[in-house]
Amino acid sequence: MAFRVNTGANASAFVPSLASGTSSQGQVVTRVGSASAASQVLRRGGMSMNVAALSSMAHAPTFESTLAPMSFSVPAAGAREPTLLPALTPEFTGFDRFGDASAGAKKGKVIVWFRSDLRLHDHPALAKAVEEAAQIVPVYCFDPRQFGKTSFGFEKTGRHRAKFLIESVQDLRRALQAKGSDLVVREGRPEQVLPALARETGCTAVHFHQEVTYEEQEVEMHVEKALEEAGIRAESLWANTLYHESDLPFAISDMPDVYTDFRNQVEQKGVLREPLSEPEAVPSLPARLDAGRIPSLEDLGLSQPPVESAGGNAFTTSASSFIGGETEALKRLAHYLGECRNSEASHYNTHLGADFSCKISPWLAVGCVSPRQIIQELKRETGAANIMKSSSYFECCWRDFFRFITKKYGSARLQKKSVSHTVRAPALA
Repeated sequence: MAFRVNTGANASAFVPSLASGTSSQGQVVTRVGSASAASQVLRRGGMSMNVAALSSMAHAPTFESTLAPMSFSVPAAGAREPTLLPALTPEFTGFDRFGDASAGAKKGKVIVWFRSDLRLHDHPALAKAVEEAAQIVPVYCFDPRQFGKTSFGFEKTGRHRAKFLIESVQDLRRALQAKGSDLVVREGRPEQVLPALARETGCTAVHFHQEVTYEEQEVEMHVEKALEEAGIRAESLWANTLYHESDLPFAISDMPDVYTDFRNQVEQKGVLREPLSEPEAVPSLPARLDAGRIPSLEDLGLSQPPVESAGGNAFTTSASSFIGGETEALKRLAHYLGECRNSEASHYNTHLGADFSCKISPWLAVGCVSPRQIIQELKRETGAANIMKSSSYFECCWRDFFRFITKKYGSARLQKKSVSHTVRAPALA
């Protein structure tokens, strides 16, 4: 069986053994002899599709991909404009191998565990579930460990932050309802809630995004252990950074500890992916499943924040002026882009927006907007010739550095604790 992939003129520079010709549409066509070779061509273009998926799509002696022509370029020395991968269907995103299911072969039930990723756009875990599963159960857990008092007597989560979080969960529920689904909300520890919900709904897998801080990684460890004991597959994916971890020019364990070194390397050798589009529809919840109510501040042991006087800019500096949710995040982004278009200096080292700041950090913190979405929209709306000179890129890259450096050392701390517990276990018997 032969495969034919529309690749662009430079494919042979990467895979010299391939034979190329021109299609009737004038596109450069690369002919390869197997699904494995076709997969190799896609990977060379920054894309990913596994061999089984390619084979399942080959319904004729010659398979021609439906991808637009892919351009290949060799990075020039020094800073450059990032290479943006084409917007693709989930199978091609490269966030992970999204399975071998071909169109029309969806089966099974999957839980999507929302965490600090309260949005529908650029959401790999949701995109993977929509591609693979016949039924999806989106769920958010209000973990009691995130509320109450710390050992120093401070609120673990303050009332302003909790209010913003509740609004973000409410907005996510409305967005999922508009897509034909709903958000299941539970109060409890995820390692207890998720296995119980899987048993109740018959789900065989849980998809979620990895976090980088110590407490969140500890929760992941407990969740994965509980799911394994229940015979349920846990699948974690990477999200919430500008650069995907697999696109970094180094392993996270070997990443530079100095920001300047980190930025120079990712600018020269890193690849920026385009954000995933939000799904057109999400399968409905299983019949008779209670979606649950979203708790109030009082339910979480917090009081309402004081009401401030009306008036002023819609995006003022007051914490109470921020409204949580993807809807508001995209409004804030549009507001910022409007200011960028009206400023000659918007592409360079300036901070724009209300009070000289884009003020989008609260939504980034809970994942109501993706950093990739911010950079793509800024590039599209402002027509910046070199996005890497913008303050927005600088700040998103700075944010990436802290997330990756936290994972580098946080993971080591968690591993040390895990080994320590394993060593001490026999003595406790």
